Amino acid sequence: MTASTAAPPRIFISYRRQEAAGHAGRLSDRLIEQFGRAQIFQDIDSIQPGDDFAEAIADAVASCQVLLALIGDRWLKIKGREGRRLDNPKDFVRLEIEAALSRNIRVIPILIDGAAMPRADQLPASLAGLAGRQALELSSNRFDSDVAHLLKALDKYLSELQNARPLAATQRQPISTPPASPEPRDPTSDEMMASMTPRERAALEKIKDPEQRASQLLQLYMQKQAFVATMQTNMAQARHDMRKAVAQNLRA
Repeated sequence: MTASTAAPPRIFISYRRQEAAGHAGRLSDRLIEQFGRAQIFQDIDSIQPGDDFAEAIADAVASCQVLLALIGDRWLKIKGREGRRLDNPKDFVRLEIEAALSRNIRVIPILIDGAAMPRADQLPASLAGLAGRQALELSSNRFDSDVAHLLKALDKYLSELQNARPLAATQRQPISTPPASPEPRDPTSDEMMASMTPRERAALEKIKDPEQRASQLLQLYMQKQAFVATMQTNMAQARHDMRKAVAQNLRA
């Protein structure tokens, strides 16, 4: 099966160069033969000169349907300047797998040359879900047969996804034109009074002059509306700042 022209990369290869660069390269070549170059993301070949490395990886993970996590016998132990690489929240392999797990993307651990499947208690909490994924083996001695097994599994899963999309489209409800929004109107005195606290209502009821009471009610109501609008703006800004912080962390 050769993939038709399309789309963003469907298969993401996550690996550590220190232990799996050779296997990743050979596997990438076979995947390209099967699905087409445009459907495979492997950092060295897929990132263009001048691209932001972390941003390109985050975008590719978000657009893929399957992430292959290549795991060798040193995958858990490889260290950087600040200790074990996996314990660093900015580690690329950790970010790749975290992004896939958080988006419910199919993650397939690929155990290289007899490597053991990591246990949940050996992983950061954000990667604990990896321990429950069904793994496949990739042995240098059985490379062709192991890859054939993987290709069969990928073919089946990607075909199921492809067939599910037209079905989902036919099950969508027709889009109806929403009714026109009613013209805005001024609130009634009863509606404004209903928004007051018991203490505010008691204070208003003590005002004997009807015009003065109505004026005070309107003033309090407008203050409340302004406060609500300010809170909504602040909440929207807070959500924006949180999304920005997450994006900056992925790029860092």
